[in-house]
Amino acid sequence: DDGFEWFGGTVNAKNLIAAYCADDGFDMDEGYRGKLQFLFVIQHPDFGNRCGEHDGAPKSSVTSEPKAYAVIYNATYLGSGKESGNPDQDELFKIRENWGGEYANSIFGDYNGYGLDIEDKYSPTDSKDRLLAGEILFLNNIWFNLNSYSISDSVGKKSYVQSYLQDAVNGNTEQDPQFFGISRAQDGGLDPRPEFNGPAYSNIAEYPTDIRRIDFSSRIPSEFSLLQNYPNPFNPVTNIRFDLPVAGGVRLSIYNILGQRVTTLVDRIHSAGSYVYQWNASNVPSGIYFVRLNVNGQTQIRKMMLVK
Repeated sequence: DDGFEWFGGTVNAKNLIAAYCADDGFDMDEGYRGKLQFLFVIQHPDFGNRCGEHDGAPKSSVTSEPKAYAVIYNATYLGSGKESGNPDQDELFKIRENWGGEYANSIFGDYNGYGLDIEDKYSPTDSKDRLLAGEILFLNNIWFNLNSYSISDSVGKKSYVQSYLQDAVNGNTEQDPQFFGISRAQDGGLDPRPEFNGPAYSNIAEYPTDIRRIDFSSRIPSEFSLLQNYPNPFNPVTNIRFDLPVAGGVRLSIYNILGQRVTTLVDRIHSAGSYVYQWNASNVPSGIYFVRLNVNGQTQIRKMMLVK
């Protein structure tokens, strides 16, 4: 079956390896909303399906709450090999049933099939709608050895996926990541670290991975508040602090001047305390943005200015 599968929840994890699974490497279902970093998949040359199969909600109710939103950075997903005869290598990613989330600073490939499929099957909304709304992000990733497909061709299985991947603003490229070695035999040849000064080093700084959280657990604030971000104006990183006098479900989101959500920094339960999150705005244009904090039915909003 799958290497790792989440059925909802907000658990965070790092340093996970899914090797030679009979089905998918990483699977998500039922509104999973955690953060994952340093994930590695390598599939057997003869079997295994997708590296990432991500479902947002049950098929019977794709609008179920909470809406899925996973954040994954620094993943390396390798299929069965570009020339593999594995019959189950259809799509490296299958995203469906209203899933939302983001992958950044990652490497995907060595897969005898399509790179990314985002479905438009269920009503009233499906994952295609979340992609078009900016609620699915693939940023600054390297794709390689995907059968005969490339970014300029058909890494994406559908036209709207192809358009997204081909948009240079999102930073997806098709090139050799220059690993030290890929091997699926017990010969010591597997070393999936990229060569120094290769493409995985040259573009990593555009979307820094770090989102910093500071918890002043020894001090309980007296009131609920969203403080002004600092610095402001900023370019491209700013700090956003909020105070919680009691525990609650926290949703901290960024919106542009048109009222469109750009990203969600936090969507989970926090204990009472003070928190600071960093937002890196490298992948959005200069302008006015709004940070919106919602906790236990209370909402506060602050205006921010990004100047590049």
